[in-house]
Amino acid sequence: MWYRCSISILKTDLRKGLAPFLANQVGAMDMRQLFQMGQQMQQKMTEAQAELEAMEIAGSSGGGLVRVTVDGRGEVKQLSLDPSVITPDDGEMLEDLVLAALRDAQKKAREVQESTMKSVAGGLTGGLPLPFKIPGF
Repeated sequence: MWYRCSISILKTDLRKGLAPFLANQVGAMDMRQLFQMGQQMQQKMTEAQAELEAMEIAGSSGGGLVRVTVDGRGEVKQLSLDPSVITPDDGEMLEDLVLAALRDAQKKAREVQESTMKSVAGGLTGGLPLPFKIPGF
């Protein structure tokens, strides 16, 4: 009887002692996987940034009289004005057309950024928009 009791106590002690050990082993494996996933995500982000910088996105206003080209990050690369909109007496109209074309191009660039980020995130956000600004985007 005494042996049976001590064996059951020994089994219980072994389980208690092994449980944290096994949990640490599983946790270490999960941490490695998490670290690898983080590295892969960082690589994809770097590639996405390079891809966005290489893109050219055009916006226009006034039926194409004013065109603005931005990169995928929204940085202005080119401004093109039709000579017919350059009049000395109507500077306000030209300003409005330039601003409208710039907003159009930047809106398109934001849409491309969001699409690119969703593909990079691979569903990690559960389809929800990212609530924070990602540096470089």
